[in-house]
Amino acid sequence: VCNTVTGICPNPAAPDGTTCDDQNATTCGDICTSAVCAGQPVPAPAAIDNSLRVDKTPSDATITWADAPGPYGVYRGSNGPGGTPWSYDQTCLAPGVVVPEVADPDIPAPGLFFYYLITRFDQCRESIPGVDSSQNPIPNALPCPVP
Repeated sequence: VCNTVTGICPNPAAPDGTTCDDQNATTCGDICTSAVCAGQPVPAPAAIDNSLRVDKTPSDATITWADAPGPYGVYRGSNGPGGTPWSYDQTCLAPGVVVPEVADPDIPAPGLFFYYLITRFDQCRESIPGVDSSQNPIPNALPCPVP
């Protein structure tokens, strides 16, 4: 197999066409060619549109969106009282979701609120979870696993 750190296929070289991982999230279909692991560049999937909706019922929150197709990663973060500076702390709530709906039965602690972000996956990458008020991509330090 190819070295997943360096991208170089071992000595003796793996046969051309051997599956490898060049550790580059912007490429897909990585294979060994002439003892080097390389993939084809692919664009990032489109971010989810602004159709996200959260409805609260007595037992849970239902998160829905109308943007298709998936699969999707659903994230939940929380924030607190007005004196707390905003920071993105979301973690993966539901990876590999195939329908545009997820229920969250958890309730935030008193004084906190939950926020939700949705990403889209393609064959090898995840979209950004959105943009902030300055139009910068929202950071995603703990991504969902690629389905």
